[in-house]
Amino acid sequence: MYTNSRRYRKNDWWDLVTVIEQELDKSKSYETYFYIVDELKWRIVDSVSEGANYKIRNKAKEIQNSFYENCSDLESLSEIQKNDIDAIFDLILTSKSESF
Repeated sequence: MYTNSRRYRKNDWWDLVTVIEQELDKSKSYETYFYIVDELKWRIVDSVSEGANYKIRNKAKEIQNSFYENCSDLESLSEIQKNDIDAIFDLILTSKSESF
């Protein structure tokens, strides 16, 4: 399922926010959530601004809540899939830029 490509890399922040909303309106599948939070993870890694990190973390928290409330495949996910997405959420929500 997952490739090394970043689907949303070329979107600036506000375009990404719009794309996230559009993608989640189309599909609330695990794959959709995974690609979105993976992009947020890379934006945290690439970021040097605490302001940018704050925006990313807030969006990640919002998406995490949506994932647990609305993901259409949540009941059928393997433990590995659950652990993978939880690890990405943890990385985004608990890391500081100095960690990278």
